[in-house]
Amino acid sequence: MNGNHDEGPVDPVAQEDACPNCGERESDELVWLDDERVECQRCRTVYRPGAHASEDGQTDASSA
Repeated sequence: MNGNHDEGPVDPVAQEDACPNCGERESDELVWLDDERVECQRCRTVYRPGAHASEDGQTDASSA
């Protein structure tokens, strides 16, 4: 092991809570904005975890 964590997320969220745009699963890269929305720090997509697969308008294009 080289300590770079290239093998995957160190502390991943569930697959259904991953960023719908880039697939980020590392919990430190997914920041809660309020009680319903998360912002992915990799691609800046704002979304509701678990909701993107079942609802229309899966992402919120605004950046808070």
